[in-house]
Amino acid sequence: MGFGSDIDSWVYADTGFAIFKTGKYFASRGIGFPIYEFLLALLQKINETIGISDWLFTNGLSMITSIACLILFYKILTKWEVEHRELLLIAFTFMPVVWKNSINTMDYMLSLMFILFSQYLILQGKFPLSAIALGLAVGSRPTNGVMLLPLLYLIWKENKKEIPRFIIVFFITSFLFFIPFLYSYKLFSPEEYKNYMYPPSTFTMNLSKIGYRIFYEFIGIDAAIFLLILIPFSKEKLKVYFEAAKEKNKVVVFSTITILVFLALFIKYPFQPEYLIPLLPSAFILSGIFFKKRNLIILSLLVILNGFLIIPGVDFIFNSNGEVSIKPVPVSKGTLITDIEKRNNILEFRKLLPNLDFKEHSIVIWHEYQPVYVYFNRNEIFETGTYFNSKRHLICLDYVFDPKKDIYMTHLVPDELRGLLTDHNIYYIPCAVRVIRGKSNIELLKYNPILLSKLKSMDY
Repeated sequence: MGFGSDIDSWVYADTGFAIFKTGKYFASRGIGFPIYEFLLALLQKINETIGISDWLFTNGLSMITSIACLILFYKILTKWEVEHRELLLIAFTFMPVVWKNSINTMDYMLSLMFILFSQYLILQGKFPLSAIALGLAVGSRPTNGVMLLPLLYLIWKENKKEIPRFIIVFFITSFLFFIPFLYSYKLFSPEEYKNYMYPPSTFTMNLSKIGYRIFYEFIGIDAAIFLLILIPFSKEKLKVYFEAAKEKNKVVVFSTITILVFLALFIKYPFQPEYLIPLLPSAFILSGIFFKKRNLIILSLLVILNGFLIIPGVDFIFNSNGEVSIKPVPVSKGTLITDIEKRNNILEFRKLLPNLDFKEHSIVIWHEYQPVYVYFNRNEIFETGTYFNSKRHLICLDYVFDPKKDIYMTHLVPDELRGLLTDHNIYYIPCAVRVIRGKSNIELLKYNPILLSKLKSMDY
């Protein structure tokens, strides 16, 4: 089923290939995700030696870490004597966003494992080891650093004298993992990171993304409606919650802080529902404390149902001009079904590649298919010396050049190719039109591009 429907999983695969081929560090995005990138390089090297499957080991890593998350989550529930533990564990296991990311090549479940391990070690009184575990979480995904705030609160409740040592060990551990990045790329300003990672967006676009990612993709519209109906009729439980928070109940306050910091981070960068995964354990803990078992069962079933079908739903349709129309429908495909379809589309792309015939002197703009194209042609691209440049930037993820036919295979339109648009044939997929307009201020359609009708748009 490939590395995953998230195109970053293919970027990870391309990065891992570069690391194990050269023995040098390459950042997949931004300031890098060093622990995961090095793990992938190791697994890909093993896979190349054994020759079983391109993605068996990397997807298997996510599956193993997901199982570890379940074990740690249950231990925390038991330690805190949270009611309905088995029900909460089942709901967490089959939450679509968790299920989906348990079988792909992404760092989300590895990151969550280290976060839960750090939390569990604090409850065991092993504070320096907990700091190392949180450093591992940051080395897997830098934004996990926001977990420092709720964990410091937990240490303050357990043994406040350990806070200075925890902070020192955490920062030293985290820093060590980013030495390869600093050695390879030197300094990287926050503004550069922002421009590199995130496309331009307006307040209205961000607001719509937040609503869509949370209420449609993350928990499902039907589960969201049930919550909105349930909350006004749960005045007693809400009163208990605020009293517990006022009395500084450590379970309630810690879980609330965790939810708030990751929610705030998501509101700032609402690009993937997976960014909310770290708050799930805390959300389930609060649900177990304050929801009646019957309501908890209904909510869990609705969330799980979201993986298969969404009632009501919406369909996204791209026209050839790159415009998106949203069509409300009574029932639409759920998260897991959509994930399977996207994976199949990506693998279908591999079969289509030999049959795609491009004219000489062309620029092929296929957006999210670029890292997939790179992976399936990685050895050929590497041998030509165009996989990365002298600054250790994976230039192949921007474009790959075939000098014999003067053909550029590109993600979007990098600055180096702007001047070639007027005298080259342009091929494109619809979703690239609006992204290029937003990022490069280029109206692609004025160059009379040729539509790649066989390729489906993957970006919503």
